[in-house]
Amino acid sequence: MEKVFVLNSSPIISLSKAGLNFILEKLIIKIPQDVAIELSHEKYVDEAREFIITNQNKIISDYVISDKIRDWGLGNGESSVLSVVLKQKDWIAVIDDGEARKCAKVYNLNLTGTIGLILIDYKIGLIDSLEQAFYSIKNAGLYLNENLISDLLKKFDRL
Repeated sequence: MEKVFVLNSSPIISLSKAGLNFILEKLIIKIPQDVAIELSHEKYVDEAREFIITNQNKIISDYVISDKIRDWGLGNGESSVLSVVLKQKDWIAVIDDGEARKCAKVYNLNLTGTIGLILIDYKIGLIDSLEQAFYSIKNAGLYLNENLISDLLKKFDRL
């Protein structure tokens, strides 16, 4: 069975701003309606809004935010992603927010982030330069520690 990735706003915004949202094309993705609504606001870059507009078929609305997730006080986007994955245990939450990641770990949910998506696509050959992808995403505004970049390049750029 192929992996299904449930996206929060941050990965879509970061990848879109960095010109890397093409990496989502080969993956099976789902976007909770709360995330799509959040990204439809004018404050987000045109590329992220455009991604939502062109991927309407990936938006899901058949979920309820779980009370145990709601109790964490996260945003609607994070809460919807985690609630979907809570019900679909084999799906993977794609979240960068620290508190939301802690919540996912408490409930033993499958989890990755924007960097994880980049690594997956690098391994399957959709990204030629891991270093360029990391710095594109960093320049787009996603916080990346230089030591983390260095460690990941040492580990993965030799594949």
